[in-house]
Amino acid sequence: MVSTVQRDGVDADANVMIPPPGASMRQWDFNHLPLAEQLQALGEDATPPSFSTSYFLQKWARELPDAPCLLVPNATATAYITFSFAQYDAATNFIARHWASKLNPAWLDGGRTRALAALDAPVAFLAKDLSTSHFLMIAFQKLRIPLLLLSTRNSPAGVSHLVTTCKVSAILVEDSLRSLVEPQVAHIPTYSIPLIDPKELLQVPNAPPIPHCTDVDGEDVAVIVHSSGTTGFPKLVPTPYRSVYYSGVCSEITSGYIGRRNRSALLLVIPLFHTSGLRIMMSTIIGGQALVLPLSTTWPVSATQTADSLKQSNARILVSVPAIIEQLASNSSTHAALAGLHLLHYGGAPLSAETAQLLRKQMGIKLVNMYGTSECGLAMLGCFDADHGDFDSRGDELMIGPLTRAKMEEVDTNLYELVIHRDGVLMASHIETDENGWYHSGDLFQHRGKEHYVLVGRKDDTLVHVNGEKTAALPMENCLVGFEPVILRALVVGANRSCTAALIELNPEVAASLTQQEIDTRIANAVAQANVAAPQHSQLLYPDMVTVLPLGGPSLPTTDKGSLRRRQCNEVFAREIEVLYNVIDDSQASFQLTNSPTTIAKYSISELEEKLRELLIQLLPQRAAGLLKTDDKWSQLDFFSELSIDSLQATHIRGRIAKTFGFQLSAESVFTYSTIEQLAKLMVENRVLTTETTTTQATSELFTEAQNNRTTEYIRKFTDFSDITVTRGDIVPCEDEAGVLLTGATGSLGAWVLSALIQRPVDRVKTVFVLVRGGTDKAIERVRESLHERHCNVAAFDAALDAKRVVVLGNYDTNDVKFGQTAEVYERLEQEVSVIVHVAWSVGFNKPVQAYADQMFNVAQFFAAERILLEAHRQLGVPVKIVRVGQISGDRENGVWTNATEMNALLTYAPTTVHALPSSGMSKIIDWIPVDDVARALLEFSLDTPRTTSVYNLVNPKSISWSEFVNILRRALPTTHFDVQPYRQWVERLSKDLHSGENEETIKKRNPFFELIPFLQQSVASGIMDAEDKALVFMTVAAERDSSVIRRLPAIDDGLVRKYLRGWQRAGLIDSRVEIAE
Repeated sequence: MVSTVQRDGVDADANVMIPPPGASMRQWDFNHLPLAEQLQALGEDATPPSFSTSYFLQKWARELPDAPCLLVPNATATAYITFSFAQYDAATNFIARHWASKLNPAWLDGGRTRALAALDAPVAFLAKDLSTSHFLMIAFQKLRIPLLLLSTRNSPAGVSHLVTTCKVSAILVEDSLRSLVEPQVAHIPTYSIPLIDPKELLQVPNAPPIPHCTDVDGEDVAVIVHSSGTTGFPKLVPTPYRSVYYSGVCSEITSGYIGRRNRSALLLVIPLFHTSGLRIMMSTIIGGQALVLPLSTTWPVSATQTADSLKQSNARILVSVPAIIEQLASNSSTHAALAGLHLLHYGGAPLSAETAQLLRKQMGIKLVNMYGTSECGLAMLGCFDADHGDFDSRGDELMIGPLTRAKMEEVDTNLYELVIHRDGVLMASHIETDENGWYHSGDLFQHRGKEHYVLVGRKDDTLVHVNGEKTAALPMENCLVGFEPVILRALVVGANRSCTAALIELNPEVAASLTQQEIDTRIANAVAQANVAAPQHSQLLYPDMVTVLPLGGPSLPTTDKGSLRRRQCNEVFAREIEVLYNVIDDSQASFQLTNSPTTIAKYSISELEEKLRELLIQLLPQRAAGLLKTDDKWSQLDFFSELSIDSLQATHIRGRIAKTFGFQLSAESVFTYSTIEQLAKLMVENRVLTTETTTTQATSELFTEAQNNRTTEYIRKFTDFSDITVTRGDIVPCEDEAGVLLTGATGSLGAWVLSALIQRPVDRVKTVFVLVRGGTDKAIERVRESLHERHCNVAAFDAALDAKRVVVLGNYDTNDVKFGQTAEVYERLEQEVSVIVHVAWSVGFNKPVQAYADQMFNVAQFFAAERILLEAHRQLGVPVKIVRVGQISGDRENGVWTNATEMNALLTYAPTTVHALPSSGMSKIIDWIPVDDVARALLEFSLDTPRTTSVYNLVNPKSISWSEFVNILRRALPTTHFDVQPYRQWVERLSKDLHSGENEETIKKRNPFFELIPFLQQSVASGIMDAEDKALVFMTVAAERDSSVIRRLPAIDDGLVRKYLRGWQRAGLIDSRVEIAE
């Protein structure tokens, strides 16, 4: 047999790259042509004669019968055996007939139409032999029977879950993997897969073609893959023929227009049961391209085997994972094998910058990063178009790819989630989308200029700390592992904690040659490097919050792709994680003695102050440490306003005090006793107390007094307007031709305020300046998407933009005195703005006060803000409208309640999910106001009332009781049964899901309260919901006086609640079968 690939008159060593019809076009522009135009540029049909892979195999067997189709290892995996297209077509006919005779001879019936074939159940397939897998996958394609491709890294329970959920008719399993098939699925017929001998297969007699093997619809399921199951059981992903076909078309672009036009062989070093391996394998058949399997009979494949495969096959395209590429690049003996490559694809993780430079600059290899998922196929490509300035030298940037209907949706400052529309031709079948048809990938990216993005993690990798800050764990983990070879794996944790921590697993081969001191130094350097790129609140506190796992102990659990099984890691190493956080987690009191008080007792106040000073100098940055060393009043320097300590440094201080003095402070205490003098006094005055004798009342009173003093001090500090001179004028009846500065337009209320401002006459509202966080290039699109999501009038917004009546300003920064704007823009704001409507305040009633540090130096939230504003009015005559907004519900017109995860929204559709409600809600009355009514009322207060100062309680004056609200839900859901239980029992019912062991996503669909369970349990423990107090009713006299909207506001009624329910049903949060009354 031929052992190398011959290319139709093309020299194996020649550069075979030729440009496509659209080569003169920038990569980004080409990728975003309409689908029909992309296909036309590539010379492809939008609809081929058949979407079946079998059709293209037969086509090439007729047109290029002797051209190489598949190179597979021989029995010893030392050399290649080549199958031409004609030989491969005949071999797969033989195998298809063999399995049909064993499983169901009716599959070969000449009268088996497409409709009949679509009724046949899938067959599960579990094997690690690459050659056998390839042949059987194509054979079952010919039989039009979808194979459920099972990863060999699945647990027995995972396999059972998948085959049961998929309702397979049979299981085909390699003998070496029999242990993965549990007795629980013994009722499903199970067959051993004999390993294929390629040499023998070439000798089998020609078998007749499989009847009607190309008769498929594009939406018929071709194959079924599954997710990796990082958070629970894997999820099934049916992939239709349409998706497989367009993946083949897409490969023409991703292969740099090499493979299909010149039939360059492609070496695939990715498991065939992965969606990426599957789609690339199928695409080579669709494109008439030779596929090379590595010289190995199983997975994983080593770098040495990969190099040998390249040498023997003469393949010019390599598709592999970064780990193998890094090994190939780091070993000079394998460089010769790489030198023949024209194109190298990789995905799943970034390459190191050094490797990217070596391969591109020194070896001249075209390097293309890929991003895809089981659900959406190949969605993003590396930026390799140097001619148009889209080249990425670091090897980690991506752009939305061809044939992909996708966009980036901002979820936080410079943090975007990739969303793909269900109409995209690469999408899998039966994928859950939002009400507008967008599939949310859960993958998060950062913008790096132009249309370039960098993958930084997943939503479920994002750690939300107790103060509301977010940390992307994956980039930090990648940095730790990539920077230091002694680190094999790293897990960054910190969800619902005050800071991050890390578990580090050592590489035993590297660690064996190092001393403990050398290991410690290397880890310290890696942590320092990870902290460089991390935001301040995410940085790791070393060594306090880093644990190195012992060599020889349990490893951090991973998927077969090498990514961490985050939930399993947290379970396996729960004790180690708990030990890390023990010294800094909050106690119930504001302080707690964790050991004998004698450590503190030996110091006087002045001596303890000096010790605390030494401790802070060690921990704080150079500027703050310098002040503590040189300032005569160092003991009175405020931690936050003068030393600029952030919440993470405060956490570090608490931890070090606990370790050094045995005195554990709560997080809030550090913000209250915020000088060395105050802290030392607290510690000395309470050194005689023990944990047993500390009374809650005493510590609570002490803490409250200190916090009140601190709040008073901040109000005094920020109401010193002595350097401002103003000339008071007469009271103006109301605003005329106002210039309005608006914040928060990308949120729900802000979007409705903007919409209401645009509807105002030009002689009343002349210009609206909209401040938006993040880059200027994305600011307008973010506002437009926010309006669209809430069904506001986007056309009116666009018209106002064109007329220059709305000006959107990016780079909004509350920490900058000019809000992040240039001097020229800020000067215009000073001249034209007469009203500021600030609705971008972060509100979370379950947040500790320090969560608001960036906005107002940790004072007691609104109380201090109101006092400062009222004092500005008293001293300067600044007109102020303070609006205390209660519960905002979805809009009245469309019933769109976008934040469906807030408590009152969850309670509204709880009867359809958890089928239970508490007998009393979180509040005893329902005084909600629809968001569009709130927006109109805000503008009446701001624009239509005299320029004086007023304070408004913005709640619905016409409230209803909780029991009345429950009855509204019963009438709205006539066929839905739900219980009404005492609050404590209701929380216990929801809490059972914490220990169910199911996939979190599955639990959240059934129980959307899942992530709020800790908060609900805390409310039970505090006894706050057991109180029989009367409902707190706010006075709305001022609001009704100054707002016609509030005066005419109706109570929450049947019609509005039904609108909300129908909106959530459209969004998929309520089952489509649930009946909602008209």
